[in-house]
Amino acid sequence: MFNEGWVCKYMELLGIDDEQEQLVLMKAMLDAFYDQLKPLEGEFDNFLVVDTREVLSIEGQPTIRYWYDEIHPNAAGFKRVAEVIREEAQAAELWYS
Repeated sequence: MFNEGWVCKYMELLGIDDEQEQLVLMKAMLDAFYDQLKPLEGEFDNFLVVDTREVLSIEGQPTIRYWYDEIHPNAAGFKRVAEVIREEAQAAELWYS
């Protein structure tokens, strides 16, 4: 947890205080969210789901320099995420080059 935190403080209230376990749970939540959104991509025109789950990680671990807190990237993190989204949107011809 860093800054005031969001997710970890609630996990700790539930007795989940091991950092690795918290990370596994957070990744599982993000995976579940992505897995629900991805199938919608083919159902709507101009709807793109970009996998940004590892953009702010190095070797599967979140890189703190890109995060404001556990949920929100900082300015540098948002820039990296935006670059990935723009590249995929351009490749899908949904963004002007």
